[in-house]
Amino acid sequence: MEQHEMSECIRYFKERPVFKKLFLQVKRKYEGLGHLGGRAVLSGLSAEEKMQLGGFFKKDFLGKQKVVISYQEMEKALLDSRFQKLCWQDILSCYFGQELISKKENAERKEKEQELFLRKLDQKYREFYVDERCQAWVHSLWEEGELRHQKEKEKIAYEMEKTLLAGTMLPVKRGCTESLPVFSAKVTGDPHYFDDGTLGEKLLLSYLEYFLGKESAGELSKTEQKGKLFYRAGIMKDDLSNVVLAYRIHGRNLRNGNLHEGLEGFAKENDPVQITLMTLGNLKEAWADSKQVYMLENPAVFSYLCRKYPETSFLCGNGQLRLAVWVLLDFLCRNHIVYYAGDFDPEGLLIAQKLKTRYRDRVVLWGYEEKYFDRYISKVEMNEIRLKKLEKLTLLELQGIKERLLKEKRAVYQEAMMEEYRIGAEGLP
Repeated sequence: MEQHEMSECIRYFKERPVFKKLFLQVKRKYEGLGHLGGRAVLSGLSAEEKMQLGGFFKKDFLGKQKVVISYQEMEKALLDSRFQKLCWQDILSCYFGQELISKKENAERKEKEQELFLRKLDQKYREFYVDERCQAWVHSLWEEGELRHQKEKEKIAYEMEKTLLAGTMLPVKRGCTESLPVFSAKVTGDPHYFDDGTLGEKLLLSYLEYFLGKESAGELSKTEQKGKLFYRAGIMKDDLSNVVLAYRIHGRNLRNGNLHEGLEGFAKENDPVQITLMTLGNLKEAWADSKQVYMLENPAVFSYLCRKYPETSFLCGNGQLRLAVWVLLDFLCRNHIVYYAGDFDPEGLLIAQKLKTRYRDRVVLWGYEEKYFDRYISKVEMNEIRLKKLEKLTLLELQGIKERLLKEKRAVYQEAMMEEYRIGAEGLP
């Protein structure tokens, strides 16, 4: 009988849409108070809606702009109705199809659910916990909300297990390097498991940041930061096409400490070489023939200077700096001073600023003098989109050239001023 009465009651209220407006306010009050109480204020009601309310509450609301209904009035109206055997809490729960719960109760429930879920994860992953930090990492993902809102918990649990397994197999722990597809296939059987944009990649990056530490973004883009993090773990995302052009650079192998014969051969023959990220990942150290290393933005200028000064060490960034360039510079800036020369355009100046920001006094800007502006200014005009990039240029020693660029709207390219790059008795030390 009571079930029949509840069905009739819910039908009655749902046939009169105004009660949804009333009940939503009552529900929000409950969530805040933890019990039914307070009052609801309804405005903008039509005459029909006011009549629907009036029929149940036995009041005339037609002349009122706002209708105010207290919970006490709701209780009295229910007792005076044919649904008097029912209570509002049960009615509202049936109406919304879910139990009424306060914000505090909801938070407590979620906390208990999270604790239970974490205990299950700990039991599931225990064999992969090489130390207490593994458990701390798993817990941190949920505590920080990284995965809390993911719906497919079983899928997440599976991928976390693969990430923990990956953590035990990192190439850096074995003193070697591996390409990302090879590493991924070893861990999961799928060479694309940790590809860009996958949940597998997101979890692996989170794991690596937790264990290796997150470096400040500084001069690196998001893509470069990601590549650098993988590199620190011995994983090469782009190990062959990611290269740096170099001349007279030497290295020592990570595994046996011997000289890298390939680099020695190119240096002996006075030939430039493209050093891949794979090669750099297998080096313990790298160095140049002298205290100074000269780095150019443009390959043509690099080639010209290699021929002009065959006993000097050179690098070429070839435009935007790739991870291989940064890795080699990290090696060289430990014991060398790098002189950098690039184009006088927005992109070139920002590269120079990145290098100075990262390496500070280990990098010296070479040839950035305003006198070259008038001497070598090009005829190519820059659009406003390119010039707007200069807003990011804050390095004090480049402000003069920045102002000339904004005024002239034309660049100076280093191919035109090759003769100004002098080394030795005729120029830099």
